[in-house]
Amino acid sequence: MSAFEARLTEHYRDLSERLRAAADYIAGNKIAVATRSLRSLAGESKLPPATFSRLSQALQYDSFEQLREEMRHALEERINSFSDRARRLQTGQAAGGRELLDAHAIACLDNLQQMTAAIDRTQLTAAVAKLHAARSILVSGNLGSQGIAEYMVYQMNFVGGNWAMAGHGGASIAASLVDMDHRDVLLLITKAPYARRSVAAAELASRQGIHVIVICDAPESPALRFADTAFRVPTESPNFFSSYAATLVLVEVLVGMLVALAGPRGSERIAAVEEKNRRLQEVWDG
Repeated sequence: MSAFEARLTEHYRDLSERLRAAADYIAGNKIAVATRSLRSLAGESKLPPATFSRLSQALQYDSFEQLREEMRHALEERINSFSDRARRLQTGQAAGGRELLDAHAIACLDNLQQMTAAIDRTQLTAAVAKLHAARSILVSGNLGSQGIAEYMVYQMNFVGGNWAMAGHGGASIAASLVDMDHRDVLLLITKAPYARRSVAAAELASRQGIHVIVICDAPESPALRFADTAFRVPTESPNFFSSYAATLVLVEVLVGMLVALAGPRGSERIAAVEEKNRRLQEVWDG
């Protein structure tokens, strides 16, 4: 793993407090790091230039300049990737001569196969047990991940009343987290380009002792360094945007496993919700 975030995830717990401060500054100011002088960064962060050099060595770079160059390259790819993919779609190059339906379906199947082969079943079972035992579960998803997060909360609200969507209806994420502790879980879904809000929520939750579960797409996800449990899900696609197909399958598997653990009480609650839906005429009965 050569990306800055991947190295940081591997070494973060071994860093001193001063080096962590430098790492957090870099993670939150990638554009500044890629475009401004080390002297300028040191002045803004109120950290000595030598601290950034020592951090680079701790993360196994030859120099801070090598770290900066890697970040420049990553930012350049991030900025151009969606527009470049869109242009390839428009010229027919993305499908490799095949129809987009076939190409996209094959990519999604490959993603599912990779996820199924790579996922740690013991870790999956432990994560479900943690969610089942939690006093409350806050689910966070921003940008493209918001719909998947809302879908998961919608399903789990049939089973129990302790699931909530972070920042729903304009609510503050901080307000949602403030009363949570080690008895609770933050479940975060995040894909590139990574929402600053999501990373901040993971960091705050980690500092409060909340168990953080992260579902992401790549080792460079900045939220990973705050995760107690993490699942990486492939998102390759010939489309201009990352595919959420495998992520959706993982979410539905988590929901199914949680329903199985809920037992008769869970079934009774689902039946009660369905009955009230009919009373309120929220569903069409024909």
